[in-house]
Amino acid sequence: MMPENVVEEPKAMNAGNRGRTGRAKLMSGAACLAAAALSVSCAVYRVKELDGKAVAAKPPKGKIVSVTTAEKMIDFAYKDPARVKDGAIVGNVHASLALDPFDIADMTKADKLLRVVYKDGDRFMVLSSLKATDKILCHVAYPQYIPLEDVVSVKLKSADTAASILGSLVGAVLLVGALAVDGAVYGEDEEVDVGDTLSGGLISAMVDTWADPGPGGGIKPGRSTGYLMALKNETNTAEVTEFWVLEWTPVSPAPDGDGKYRVAIVNATGVPRGVDEAKLVVVDHPHGLAVGPDIQGNIRAISGLVPPLSATDGSGVDVMSLVRDRDDVFWRGRGEDPGPDPAARPRDEIILEFPKPKEAREALLVVNAANTDWPPRFAAAALERAKARAEGDQVDVVYQDWEYSKLKVGLLTGFGWQTGQVIFAGGPLAAGDMAYRITLGDVCSDKVTLKLSPPAGYWLIDRLALAFDDLGFIEYDLVDAEGAAEPEVVDVLQALAVEDGSIVFLEAPGQETVVAFPAPPLKDGLGRTVFLRTVSCYETRGGDEAAAPRRRPLVREKEPVK
Repeated sequence: MMPENVVEEPKAMNAGNRGRTGRAKLMSGAACLAAAALSVSCAVYRVKELDGKAVAAKPPKGKIVSVTTAEKMIDFAYKDPARVKDGAIVGNVHASLALDPFDIADMTKADKLLRVVYKDGDRFMVLSSLKATDKILCHVAYPQYIPLEDVVSVKLKSADTAASILGSLVGAVLLVGALAVDGAVYGEDEEVDVGDTLSGGLISAMVDTWADPGPGGGIKPGRSTGYLMALKNETNTAEVTEFWVLEWTPVSPAPDGDGKYRVAIVNATGVPRGVDEAKLVVVDHPHGLAVGPDIQGNIRAISGLVPPLSATDGSGVDVMSLVRDRDDVFWRGRGEDPGPDPAARPRDEIILEFPKPKEAREALLVVNAANTDWPPRFAAAALERAKARAEGDQVDVVYQDWEYSKLKVGLLTGFGWQTGQVIFAGGPLAAGDMAYRITLGDVCSDKVTLKLSPPAGYWLIDRLALAFDDLGFIEYDLVDAEGAAEPEVVDVLQALAVEDGSIVFLEAPGQETVVAFPAPPLKDGLGRTVFLRTVSCYETRGGDEAAAPRRRPLVREKEPVK
């Protein structure tokens, strides 16, 4: 959730030289401070409230510092007020936030700012960042888009010119009088502290008036976003030899006759698989309610899935039948691998529209997706294709490193296309439903429009749907294994119990080990969904993958990455 507004206390301007000075220095120093203080301190502001209908009929003059809707009140900083634009009030709510880098799904540089998408769906701009012990302290701004039809009232701050001029004249008269008194009290060569004088006190009061904190909070002094940006280290995916992934595999909810779940952990791919941890996730929930994992490892309750109204690819071809239902019929662009010829397309594209309930401020995007290949192998193939096209004087798109493991979900908002979420996939593994929260507060249409633009031929999508009734997280039981069919039972169980680098290694395709889990009692009146949650490492060894597998023990300690 968005943090509460942070109001930063203004830093008092130094009212003068705190060292000792003579009367002549006192007079000249105070006069200079007076000129600066009077130029700003005697400005008088008025705050007035306008009805939402009046604002909709005629854009107001003045700075919008607060907006009230039927649901909430939003305060804006006096130095960064909101404005009326294209039938809405737009602005930024400033806050301080301690970021955990692990929770960041996407980070994009925009001029001197960073656009950040959290894994929980929150979106904001980072204006400055500062390193802390285990977090990154940031000054952030949450863009706000409030349709005028939703506005109940606004508060405006505007300058009262006549009162400001009168205040400046009065202040000048008072200051001249104060300087005269100070001149009479203190001698020509007497050491004087400006802060102890009548004129110094008057100037300090002017500065305090000028500070004017306001309800929207101050804006912190600028600091570089460089520290946060430095965390976005790019790697050469084509040279990666191991790919780690958190997997969720559905398991039949009915245990065996002895009250145990016997689950086969199998290598269903063409590369060696190491399993570092295996747990059974048992979820008891009301009948008719679906549940699924999110990218942060939580289990979410999912109700009322809404299919897209339309789904078209980049050529305008209707692909609704491919992405509407979970039926193991996948969308893959045009269903072809990209080639080196000039007509080869660098990217696929799919645009989807969903109906949006008027009151919806967020949604769960439920996705069933996978990749056509392992990220390192696809990256290597993309580089070779780019080299081949370059030799023929053809320009090829060079994919960014992040594109091999995640897919940005474009969201059409009142600010244009924004990254609304990021879909993660674990290579060419069996696809399962994953839930991603998307915030919709700045979507001004009665539709939710999404756009995906993956590298051509790389992503497989079975289903995309939205759920607008976010029922939150749901409790579950996490169950440890208690038995295995392999001879090295004790070693297998110890290796699977904790994500610690000790691996149950399944070298050859089809190799498996069967692990037993005790079944918790089913709660009365509820249904049950079960997942096998594994942390796995897949070795993508490039050209020698077709060679004979290396003989290794079933359980081994993880070799350090060189």
